[in-house]
Amino acid sequence: MNRRNARTAATLTVALLVIGSITMVRGDDAARAAIAIAPGSTLWMEGKSTVHDWESKTSTVKVVFTPHPSQPDPTDAAGMEALVRAPGITGVDVEVPVNTLRSKKSGLDKNMMKALKAEQFPTVKFHKSNYKVAEGAAGDTLSLTADGTLTICAKQKAITLEARAWKDAQGLWLAGNEPLNMTDYD
Repeated sequence: MNRRNARTAATLTVALLVIGSITMVRGDDAARAAIAIAPGSTLWMEGKSTVHDWESKTSTVKVVFTPHPSQPDPTDAAGMEALVRAPGITGVDVEVPVNTLRSKKSGLDKNMMKALKAEQFPTVKFHKSNYKVAEGAAGDTLSLTADGTLTICAKQKAITLEARAWKDAQGLWLAGNEPLNMTDYD
């Protein structure tokens, strides 16, 4: 990323494998669950600037969700899939530590940390306000639309994330992407 480039476009892409333990944390009103993200899961940003294309990735992603009180607590990928299909998730919060994003070029990483103001704003956050499972989602793959707020450098913007979820022998996968104009986030 180049500081002189005020028109940097990026695509935020998520490919997460949700397996392992799902830890339920009981609160005053609702259960919140931290989802274990499996090794090999990746969140990345790809972009174009006037200088070059770039890509940065992290495998450090924190996902916390709130299931609807009427839904059973998921204990594995099948339970999580059933919760998504219900739709039984009332809230999702995703946090990505900015300092974990890495490209294959240290100079790019340094510029990205500066552009994302990593010292002032150490996390990129997404809060889901609602989601829909597409009609006829009876097969292995669910098409999802999630509305929420993306926060980068303390700037919040409403986005709609198109995603897919599917279960396989490894667990439950979630993949989606959202085009971003980085100037919208200063």
